[in-house]
Amino acid sequence: MDPVNLYRAFKEESHAKDFVELGKFRLGSLEGYRYVENRCIRDAREGFASFTDSRGIKGGGIEIYPVYLLCTSGASVDLSHLRRKYGEWVVLIRNPRKLLEQLSAATPTNTNMGLSKTTELEKVLYTKDETNPTITHDSPEAVKLAYIQKLPRFHADCEYRYVVRAKTAGGRRPSCLHYDLGGPLPYLELLGSVPEGGKP
Repeated sequence: MDPVNLYRAFKEESHAKDFVELGKFRLGSLEGYRYVENRCIRDAREGFASFTDSRGIKGGGIEIYPVYLLCTSGASVDLSHLRRKYGEWVVLIRNPRKLLEQLSAATPTNTNMGLSKTTELEKVLYTKDETNPTITHDSPEAVKLAYIQKLPRFHADCEYRYVVRAKTAGGRRPSCLHYDLGGPLPYLELLGSVPEGGKP
């Protein structure tokens, strides 16, 4: 089931306004989150799945194709947490499905690399290193865990990811994908900054 609303936080007001008013935004590489300077965001095991099946056998995997993410948070997220960790300028996405449709139909402006025609919207699972009796080592779900699974310590982010995957593993990999949807996105609302202790 699609989330009703999502939130996306930005450190810069200009980036938030570009998203809302111009339909311009970037998707960061999955691999890049292993090396970001901010230790609160950095995840050295991003892109690696890790689980134990019902028989007690440890399994895992790695995503070999480039993956790009627009990271958002679900309606249950604490907005004060979101602002502290990711930026005070918060955009409310009132129609996550519409954004998915537009993103799926768009082409990045900064690369001609081959991309999957299917853009995904996935809820992150905070189950890395835990037992998961419903997943086997050769199941499609095990492969998907490489880009939707995180350690439990990140659970307060309540994350949903828009996922764009490359078709091949070779070639030049840009650090991010730039998108321009051609104008304002009426289902987005800039909530902006609030004083400490203020209401979102």
